[in-house]
Amino acid sequence: MAERTAIVTGASGFVGASIVREMAAQGYGVVACDTAAPSPLLWRYWGDGELDVRFERGSILDEELLASVMAVHEPVVVIHAAAVTAVHVDDEIALGDRMVEVNVLGTLRVLAACRRARVKRLVHLSSAGLYGSTSDRTPVREEGPTAAGNLYLIGKEAAERLCLRYGELHELPVVVARLTQPYGPLERDTGSRPVLSVIYQLAAAALRSRRVHVSGDDYLCDWTCTLDIARAVRLLCEAPSLDHRVFNVSCGEATRLTDVLTELGDLVPGATFHFSQDPSQAPIATEDDPRRGPLDIARLIAATGFRPAYDVRRGLSASMEWWRQS
Repeated sequence: MAERTAIVTGASGFVGASIVREMAAQGYGVVACDTAAPSPLLWRYWGDGELDVRFERGSILDEELLASVMAVHEPVVVIHAAAVTAVHVDDEIALGDRMVEVNVLGTLRVLAACRRARVKRLVHLSSAGLYGSTSDRTPVREEGPTAAGNLYLIGKEAAERLCLRYGELHELPVVVARLTQPYGPLERDTGSRPVLSVIYQLAAAALRSRRVHVSGDDYLCDWTCTLDIARAVRLLCEAPSLDHRVFNVSCGEATRLTDVLTELGDLVPGATFHFSQDPSQAPIATEDDPRRGPLDIARLIAATGFRPAYDVRRGLSASMEWWRQS
């Protein structure tokens, strides 16, 4: 393997998948860990053997597995992306116990394994959903108040605080990356993420039927392509020193839903989008997207030099070729 080894948990999820590809493309030997084995499509996304990627199957709740993976591969950095994401009430009820166990206890197991392996840095992926609703015009800074309103966000907030305190107690370099509304290649229902991004739902519906109905009204959101997220995470791994431990990760600006629909209409010839409240039309629901300002990424830029490379058009174009295959 490459001299620099990175372990990525939750690697089969679409955010983790892009992180694996980014790290491997930049010369890391990557150990992708997940409970779900990679599909042929995911292996193609990871380069079909052209990039240095190995896979270890198992749960982050398995202490012996974590210890073995750390001992065998001796990672320099660990990126903890594994999580169960369920925000609807029905999903909270069905997956709540598992979600809290994986997202909180699983994070503790990863922290302990990183401490024993003396990794140089752990980057823990968290959620900008912790900020709740704000003015859609005011950028949201890391110092802003949090408002965890469901089991998923309660678990994410607990995991964040656990990471930061554990890092202090054991001198483990821990960084928390709060991700905003991600979309990107390989997005699909893996069973651990029953809520799919509005952008993916719109694109998938357009590819299926061309005429798509959308509930609600126009709104602003800082949808962020996972290709940008992956690069930001890599830069957080590589920054020689960091003055902060919590970073917003976003494209840094909000886009109107109607502008997204225009771009999708260009990418899927013949697709049309219509706002409708008629349940018989089975409209794509947009209520899960936050009504808040874009994340302020000044702290991330100052620490790493990160600049977003994917506006909505470029992000959709890069994702669509993979969505057509899935």
